[in-house]
Amino acid sequence: MCYLVVSLIQDVLPMCFSTKTSGEVPDNLAPIAISGHASAENWRKALEHAREFLERIRGREDFSDRFRPCIEAIAFNIAHASIQINALP
Repeated sequence: MCYLVVSLIQDVLPMCFSTKTSGEVPDNLAPIAISGHASAENWRKALEHAREFLERIRGREDFSDRFRPCIEAIAFNIAHASIQINALP
């Protein structure tokens, strides 16, 4: 069961968190670019889903301590995007 959960989580996480050949796990993300290609309503729905995803991964105890900074990078990105999304008309 644990392998299935990890496999599913890995499928939805950005590949920028994949382990480098040195063994290092990157812990930063490029900022989310909020564009007019999607409606404000769709961005708000996406933000809602992103926050739910964040809460779920924060609540998991099977992530290693090395991966915790990656989760915080996701949180930072969501917080930054929420400022932009909340400013949409």
